[in-house]
Amino acid sequence: MMISELVAQDKNTSIVELARKLEQFVRQAAEDGECLHDLEQKILGSVLLLGRRCVDQFLRLQGDGDLGETVRTADERMLKRSDEPAERRIRTVFGEHRFTSYTYAKGPKKKIELRPINARMSLPEGEYSYLLQEFSQYFCIEEAFEKAREGIDKVLGQRLPVDSLERINRKLGRQAETFLEELPKPPAKEEGELLVLTADGKGVPMIRKDVEALPTFNASKRRGNRRVATLASVYSVDRYHRSG
Repeated sequence: MMISELVAQDKNTSIVELARKLEQFVRQAAEDGECLHDLEQKILGSVLLLGRRCVDQFLRLQGDGDLGETVRTADERMLKRSDEPAERRIRTVFGEHRFTSYTYAKGPKKKIELRPINARMSLPEGEYSYLLQEFSQYFCIEEAFEKAREGIDKVLGQRLPVDSLERINRKLGRQAETFLEELPKPPAKEEGELLVLTADGKGVPMIRKDVEALPTFNASKRRGNRRVATLASVYSVDRYHRSG
């Protein structure tokens, strides 16, 4: 039996014991003369499963978020505890996790205003952890979303929906402007001698219904399903003198 199967089946085994089993597996693989490639694949799956167990334990240790029947906020609003704990799903780089916790609102069927466990762990609004969002975009910025999904599945063993990857991409993209605006201005004395302005156009495929409405350039010269997006960049650089 592969070590990943042992990790998956031993639901009640401690993390420490599972780590010992992983070490035993490695020693046995060395004695059996297993090749490195096969060992890598088996260990990667096992480590991801072990990480999932660690996160599950971390979530269990958070408790149920019960702060009492009522909670008074900093702005003097009174919130009431939910009758039953609500389930929350979160996906990390290790897989899908679920936990339950109490929530607080002004009353029954009112908008939830406080989730103590979520706040304590600084969870994102959606179901994908910040690290998983970050990792996913390393694939998405270079490949089409479908190819990115295949890459994530290959590396992390998770099949993420393409539309979820698209939503994450749009969400993180909206933060770029804020990030750029908050960057400190470089000291003038550190700027280069030359100011460079550059721009490049990239054809972006359009959905079918907009192809005729927004043709690329002059419709009489070129008909297609693309619209041009232009990316501009401004930077300074010192002169570079070639020697030959």
